[in-house]
Amino acid sequence: MKTNLSKLMFAAVGMTLSAAAAYGQGQLNANVPFAFQTVNASLSAGSYEIKVVGAGSRLTLQIENRSSRHSILAVANYRESGTTGKARLVFRCREVSGCALAAAYDGSGAGWHFAQPRLTSAEKERLAVVFIHRADGD
Repeated sequence: MKTNLSKLMFAAVGMTLSAAAAYGQGQLNANVPFAFQTVNASLSAGSYEIKVVGAGSRLTLQIENRSSRHSILAVANYRESGTTGKARLVFRCREVSGCALAAAYDGSGAGWHFAQPRLTSAEKERLAVVFIHRADGD
């Protein structure tokens, strides 16, 4: 029984890592039409190259501005599975504090959520979605 469980666990880990590696291949781009923030940085509107740096529950995205080549790392708080839809970035936009990266979805059923600034009782919030697309070999 332990042998079968061990084999199953190794197979699951292998599939997770190979899926992350396959998704990480190629260049991913997102055109973000507004300034936004992550936990550790504020970024301007522009064209960004997105690279998946980590795998599993602690996904890390490298987000690089294509014109300035300035990049930051965004580490996810938790992973969600069973999602549907295209690869995309989701932002929570507030009246006072602006937009913040809230989630990233890979288009194959996984999503990762990022820490958010607290919403004040006076603020209203809306969601903004930016689709991620693969480059055609710039």
